[in-house]
Amino acid sequence: DRGHALDFLLEAAVKLGAVQSYGKILRGAADVIGREGVDVTVQDILTHAGVSRRTFYQSFKNTEQVLETLYALVLCIGRILLRQRLMNCQSKDELFHEISSSYGRFYEVGGMFMGQVAGESFRQRSSLNVIYREHVLLVSEWTRDILKEQLNAAVSEAQIRMFYISLTAIVQDFRLSSLSSDEDRAEAKAALKSFTDIYLSGLDQQH
Repeated sequence: DRGHALDFLLEAAVKLGAVQSYGKILRGAADVIGREGVDVTVQDILTHAGVSRRTFYQSFKNTEQVLETLYALVLCIGRILLRQRLMNCQSKDELFHEISSSYGRFYEVGGMFMGQVAGESFRQRSSLNVIYREHVLLVSEWTRDILKEQLNAAVSEAQIRMFYISLTAIVQDFRLSSLSSDEDRAEAKAALKSFTDIYLSGLDQQH
């Protein structure tokens, strides 16, 4: 189970000058974490990445730093892809439904890695929770700006943050990944759409 978007990003990083072993370590870590969970050892990563222990420590201090780097990269991919889609939306309703459907697709292509780190990213005091909260702040801020500047729609940043966090909870509840069955994907898609409809109805009532 390999996240193609992650592969693309790591390949691009190498072309831009990153050491090739850096990408191999992250790719190997994504594979082993996707299969076994976040509690992996350096040796687990070395086995999947095909690099030496010395090479590993030239790039990373420990497995936690690998996990943090990998998670931040995956979220970065999501932000880039999402923003491109939102810039083409023609209405507030279309924008929120695009966010909703994009979240489902993102977890499907993110591989089993995203499913494994989901719980950790919600756990208070976790370093992944810090990265996740920063991600939500970023996407909420520029979503608010797109709504205001392109669509002349006023939605508070706090309301948008709640929407993103709720979507994350829904896709995590369904444990979406590239291995999800068609039935599970359809149920998750329906749940995301239903929640988005309710959310938009609430926004309209406020205005």
